[in-house]
Amino acid sequence: TSESLKTLRELFEEEGHPGRPYSPVYIFMRPASASLESLLTLLSLASLHPEKVILLCSNDPDGKASLADSCRTQGNRGLSFSLAVLLSSLPTAVITNQSLLISSSEAVMKTSCDAFEATFRDGLVVDSEKDEDTDADELRTNIYASYSRLEWMAWLKKQRLEKLLRFDGERLRVDSAMNQPYAVDKDEYHCVLVRGVSEKKVSLDV
Repeated sequence: TSESLKTLRELFEEEGHPGRPYSPVYIFMRPASASLESLLTLLSLASLHPEKVILLCSNDPDGKASLADSCRTQGNRGLSFSLAVLLSSLPTAVITNQSLLISSSEAVMKTSCDAFEATFRDGLVVDSEKDEDTDADELRTNIYASYSRLEWMAWLKKQRLEKLLRFDGERLRVDSAMNQPYAVDKDEYHCVLVRGVSEKKVSLDV
């Protein structure tokens, strides 16, 4: 699903325009999947309201190629190079309301709690190379078998976090210190909406 000016307008009209009182924090996990016009709009909003509109880095080669084509169609190849550099340099994680950690990285799903913490502290620089003998479907299955919800619940409580949201470019998973984890495919959402319920408490909409 490509983010467009229409979907952005509908989202902001329904949930609240950035900068308005009581509007949520908008965290866009796949900015490279947006159309050129909507991406430029998001960048403008992120500049005007940096605490309300956050764009995270994601691996989306098809989206980046589409943006480059749009720039060249408009006769602005320089813009395509600038956007490519900008999208690659976006942050890979953010903590909101001191209780929700959101991380976007190719290898962020296939990791243990200790390995995740170590790579996160090192700037989330991870080795995304896969074992050639490992089947991709088996990897996805082992995500949940190898690192149980109880391990992640204990890790979240240790870090004094309420929720952990991870996105690897294909699937999004939310672990909670109190509730069962859940996951959705990337085509099922536009962005993540975060509302501060109280100090260190958040309401999360995907």
